[in-house]
Amino acid sequence: LHADRTAEALPELEKTQELNPSFPAGEEALAMVYWMQRKDGEALQHYHKALELNPNSVAALVGATRILASAQDAALRDGVEAVKLAAHADELTGGKDPMVLDVMGAAYAESGDFGTALKVAQQALDLAAVQGNDGLEEMISVRINLYRQKRPYRK
Repeated sequence: LHADRTAEALPELEKTQELNPSFPAGEEALAMVYWMQRKDGEALQHYHKALELNPNSVAALVGATRILASAQDAALRDGVEAVKLAAHADELTGGKDPMVLDVMGAAYAESGDFGTALKVAQQALDLAAVQGNDGLEEMISVRINLYRQKRPYRK
């Protein structure tokens, strides 16, 4: 799913889901394509469907949280649901996934709890550093600066 090929992938993924509507990975793939196309509403619908099919899908939990916490469209944001989904993903990953902690920080910031957002984002930053994930470290650092200013992250 390269960003420049999402339009080509979409019909194939939709056909796959039509043939097998109980395929959570297909819903996640559709959600990712829509998210890459900046169609957050459609992406969120597919993440929710994926979670109905598999409530323990970390990928779907992270994807849905990302949208609920940081969408440009205020109608899609829901900090309470974002925190709930992120907490579930964190439980599933044992607090050891910097991407999960990163979206959890964004969820807390969207909820207005900037103290917890900073704490969780710092944990994400530390884990990303230990794992040598420089790109994620850089993105988390940007978000930490927003949280210090009591501003939520918007993608």
